[in-house]
This record gives sequence, C-alpha cells and structure tokens, in this order.
Amino acid sequence: MDIPESRRRKLDLLLRKRPAGEIVTGRELLERFGHGGVNRAPECGTAAPGGADSETGNPLPNGTAEGGCATPEAAAIAPRIQIALPRPAAVMPGMLPILPALMGEPLPIAEACGGAERADGAGRRCWLISKPLAAEAEALAIARDYAAVLAGARHNFDELAASTELCHVANANPPDLLFMDTETCGLAGTMIFLVGLMKWQDGQLIAEQFLARDYSEEAAILDIFNRQYEQAGVLVTFNGKSFDLTQIRERSAFYGLQSPWAQPPHLDLLHEARRRWKGQLRRFSLQHLERRLLGRHRAGDIPGAAIPDAYHDFVRSGDARRIRDILHHNLLDLLTMAQLVTVLLTGCDPTPDWQPRPQAEIPPEQT
Repeated sequence: MDIPESRRRKLDLLLRKRPAGEIVTGRELLERFGHGGVNRAPECGTAAPGGADSETGNPLPNGTAEGGCATPEAAAIAPRIQIALPRPAAVMPGMLPILPALMGEPLPIAEACGGAERADGAGRRCWLISKPLAAEAEALAIARDYAAVLAGARHNFDELAASTELCHVANANPPDLLFMDTETCGLAGTMIFLVGLMKWQDGQLIAEQFLARDYSEEAAILDIFNRQYEQAGVLVTFNGKSFDLTQIRERSAFYGLQSPWAQPPHLDLLHEARRRWKGQLRRFSLQHLERRLLGRHRAGDIPGAAIPDAYHDFVRSGDARRIRDILHHNLLDLLTMAQLVTVLLTGCDPTPDWQPRPQAEIPPEQT
C-alpha cells in the first residue's frame, strides 16, 4: 500500500521522537514542513539532478526536482536532515513559550530580586525578599497615614455602625496587624508559590515575601506563614476568607502541616467594602476600589491571569525577570489593603460608578 509523502513524514518523525518520550505537536510539524508538508504532498516535477528552475533559471541542488520535491534518493535522507534542524521553542498547554537563548542568560533570583534563603521550622528551604517600604515616597506616605489613623481610630470610630472585625482593627496597635496576600498557579486547589506579608515594625511598614523557587518549596512558605499567623493580633486580607486562607489550609493539610491553634480575628476587606459601599459601586475588585477610593491607576502591572504562566516559565528556565513583576504586583496589593483600612476607619466615600438619573418633571395638573 502506497503511503502519501506527507503522512510518511509525520510517521517517520513520530517514530524517531517516541523513544525519547517526546510528543510532536502540530506547531512543530508546521514549522518544519510548512503547510504543504503537513496537510498534503506537494506536486512534484521531474527529477532533475543538478538542473535549473524553469522560472528563475537558478540552479537546483543535486537530487532536487523542479517544484521543490526531492528525488527518491534525496527523500531517503531528508528526514535525517530535517531532524537535525533547530527545535522550536518548547510550548506546553496553558504556558507561554520559553524565550530562546538569544534573549541572554537566565537572570538568577538573587540578582533580579535580592533576598536570601530562609528555612522553616523543619529545615525546608524557600526564598525571602524582605525590605522596609520607607525608601519609596508613596509607600512612606501610606505608612504615615496608616499609623496616624490607627493611633486615633479608637477615639473617632463609630463601633455601632461597624463590623466586629473592623472593631478589632480599630482597637489594635499598628504592630498587631498582619496583611497577607498570596499568588497561586491558578484557581482553588492549585499550588501557592508566593505568600506576601506586611506588618508594622520599628516605626515603619515592612514587606516580607516568601517565594517557592520550585514546586518542592511550597511546604516551607506555608509553614512559615502558619507560624506568623498564630502570633498575629488581626489578620487583614482581600477575599482571604473565601480564597487565600482557605487555600493555605487545604495546601497545609496536603503536606501534613499543623494548622495554628490560635486563630486571630480576620478582617476580609472585600466583605467590608461590599457592606460599606453597596449601592455606590458596581464592582468590588481590589484594583477597582484602588481607582475609586484612592485615585491610583497602575501602569505596567502584570495582569493576574498572566501570573501562573510567568511562574511556570521561571521554574523551567531559572530566569527571574518576570518574578520581579509578580513581586511588585503582590506588594501593590498589600499597600492598597493598608490604604483601604485607613479609608474604612475614616469613613471616606468613593466616587460613585454612576449618577442617579434625574426624575422627570411632572407638569402640574390643569384645573
């Protein structure tokens, strides 16, 4: 039975790749053979070793027929020539392509982000990026407002109109609050690779970001957070009751880690914002509240949907350039949460998403 040339090429490539346990994708076939080589066998002319092209007059390589097809002698060695071609960038489902080596050597995490290695109680390793926020002007202004509001919150705060969790924040000292935000590899049940914490220490806000440099270091960052969570006065998150803290508990149980015995009060700013500004805002995402309440618009921030792919690329390539973007995104979320606390305690109202329609004037009744 005669096999078409295009199918023979596919089978040959599959048989050569199978011993190595590799999968040939449609993209690879397309880049190697082109549309004609993948979908159908191109029409061949008469073999003309050393002949010339009929249209241009340029000499053809030995063993090549007019029309671009190889002679039987050349076809026998063609697969070996094509297999030796450079492989395209590796692509996995749901992941961005790895940048080729032409972009330069991978940038190590220590050079890209700073920090140092950190061990949990069991000696498991992870990477810690810790820095005071007083060096940045905007972060310093946020820290000053945060400390001033908390210092006078218990004197100017209406506890009857607030939730129990917000009352705990109003009655706490600045060092008692622990802000937390996680970055994961997707939706519920997926790996947590970054736990960002922010707290008041030595008269300033300190950010601590615990990063899993690969999939094996997740247990270390979970154990470190659980220990700090147990010692916190009040935990502050955004959607943490439904997502972040629930994820941490599930992943901790997966690794057999002990959950904290003492669980401090937990202020979920998403729930508090919905309670406070229901009817004034259409959406309650963190960045929407950031724009409406704080008047800040992020520029150059990595989209949340791109974060899982960026982390997978880092694990596979060791290039930490995009990890810097993830750390910056995580830090902005923490700072916005601190500002939202000050807004909730001072009673500011947002710019409404819409204005009520004016009622039509009703003409007076004719008497």
